[in-house]
Amino acid sequence: MHWLNKSGKLMEPLRLSYVTTYIHDVEPLILAIKSIKAKYGDIVDAQIRTGEDLASNEDMEDFMRFAEKSHVALFHLMGEPPGFDKIVERLKRAGIPIFAGTSRYSQNLEAISTVPRKIYETIMNYINYSEARNFTNLILFLANHFLGTSYSVDPPKKPQWCGIYHPDFSFTPTLEEYLAKRYKPERLTVGIWFHQSHWRSGDLTFVDSIIRELEKHGANVIPVFFTGLGDPISEGYGLEWIIEKYFVKDGRVLVDAVVSLVMFSLSMYTQQDMSVDRLLKDRLNVPILKAVLTWNTQEDWLSSTQGLSPIDLPPNVVMPEFDGNIITVPIAAKSFCERDPLTGARVIKFAPIPDRVEKLVRLSLNWAKLRRKPNSEKKVAIIFHNYPPRNDTIGNAFGLDSSESVLNIIRELKIRGYKVDHIPESGQKLIEELMRCLTNDRRWASLKELAERAVAKVSASQY
Repeated sequence: MHWLNKSGKLMEPLRLSYVTTYIHDVEPLILAIKSIKAKYGDIVDAQIRTGEDLASNEDMEDFMRFAEKSHVALFHLMGEPPGFDKIVERLKRAGIPIFAGTSRYSQNLEAISTVPRKIYETIMNYINYSEARNFTNLILFLANHFLGTSYSVDPPKKPQWCGIYHPDFSFTPTLEEYLAKRYKPERLTVGIWFHQSHWRSGDLTFVDSIIRELEKHGANVIPVFFTGLGDPISEGYGLEWIIEKYFVKDGRVLVDAVVSLVMFSLSMYTQQDMSVDRLLKDRLNVPILKAVLTWNTQEDWLSSTQGLSPIDLPPNVVMPEFDGNIITVPIAAKSFCERDPLTGARVIKFAPIPDRVEKLVRLSLNWAKLRRKPNSEKKVAIIFHNYPPRNDTIGNAFGLDSSESVLNIIRELKIRGYKVDHIPESGQKLIEELMRCLTNDRRWASLKELAERAVAKVSASQY
């Protein structure tokens, strides 16, 4: 289908090539294209690809056949897709205008771009603010610029950066509105925080599954999305503000535990001079449980002897652990939808792993119960590292007197009201007491002696 531009010239549809490594661009962009086609007809012909869609030579060539004849090519990148340099080289050779950008200003990506500076900044804002309405206006803006049409175009509109989300609400409620409908003070309360990009793109199935499972067990849930100060394109508030706004009321902390669904360190979401450890301990002082979102598909995760991949570990385990988070289990895995016939794109979302969601909920509720239990009723186990399994390696550590450290912990537990029947005189005495009981070293004791030292036994059938 063709149409007339503002000069009366017969025009073809805008041919748009779009490559992104931000997976949450895809669905709102597809929705925008469908909306435009419903309102204006076939005025845009677009092909959208994520980095994973370009992994094979066949897929790359299929995309390039379209891209080399497009009116403009847009790249929204957090890390380069496969063959990026070659793609850019071929597009420039074909004379295709290029935009390349990321969520923060990149001199290298702007240097690759060939669109005028003013156009570059406008495209940057449309893409980074995302949402279907911004992508709709971006496409109309591009048609006006590259094809000479005269569509009415709204400027880039900033999205909502934070708020309370619940699948039963058709709007984003205030804390007061939410508590009035979904909060009973006598119940355990679990907070959830997750990144605004999931809310913005509608990638919420895994969040919904956690909410429903917690509520099934009779708990209150306060789910909050946010971006934080570390996001350069947002007006996001720091995590300290989010805590005060949504998890504290009248000076009282509302939650007994928090499930964290954000990746990387929480320091990315706080002010630079704010200590995450101090914030979580002094202001919240509740267990923070890190739920893992794996970039594996569920099938790959289940079939892997390793489980989490090297890509999963830093943002989901290593960095959150430095913040003092309790690392739990993978509760959602990457899932590909069917390829969209309109754009050739595959929508990527995080699909919940039901039994792991149940595990996470059991953990979070048990930690929440523990918070309400008096210290005198809590049972604490301290486990020494013991590898190789010999008596001389009990508490083995480099540059650390682990026995004295554990002794200090025992003394502090006593001060804080935990029931401690006996405190050894020294770290050496502590180790000697351990060695008089059953240890992992089986070299110098008979089975009879091992059985005599054991504090408890189980039957062979029970074992």
